[in-house]
Amino acid sequence: HCADLDPSLVAWAKSLPASITFTKTPVAFSPAQVPLATLYYVIESLAGAQAPALHAATFEAIHIHRSLKSSASEKDVQEFASKQLRLDAKAVKEKWTSFGVTTQMAKAKAMADTIALEGVPALLVQGRYLTSPAKVSTLVTLSGRDPNYKPLLYKTMFEKTQALAASIALS
Repeated sequence: HCADLDPSLVAWAKSLPASITFTKTPVAFSPAQVPLATLYYVIESLAGAQAPALHAATFEAIHIHRSLKSSASEKDVQEFASKQLRLDAKAVKEKWTSFGVTTQMAKAKAMADTIALEGVPALLVQGRYLTSPAKVSTLVTLSGRDPNYKPLLYKTMFEKTQALAASIALS
């Protein structure tokens, strides 16, 4: 689950060498998830250096405090952005349907469709190589360890992803 993975993911991303670029991409698997994915790009376009803190606050509101539903309406998400994140309500509405945000949403959907993404969390390297905790659980099981032990799953996933990225960079 994304909420379980996020703290480890943030720490791992900070430890990556400068030659590796890490980018988060929200994925909406259903129309009900579109408002939160859209909010991600609205925050990116409005918040600048504050974006990571606002993403974290949004993530916590969804997964920890449960004050924002993952299926919240566009209106509810925009209200959350203005009241809880303190973004200008008019600017949020303008950005919501802006060319930049709609283009980012289209690119994210195209990427998810192209790789036939079935679930999250997942890591994609070079737009071609996909891994996830579910995919590395087999490796952990074969090593004789408990595949439900999430820290080991995440560590294995990060190691495999980083090794793949490094080998691609060398080729």
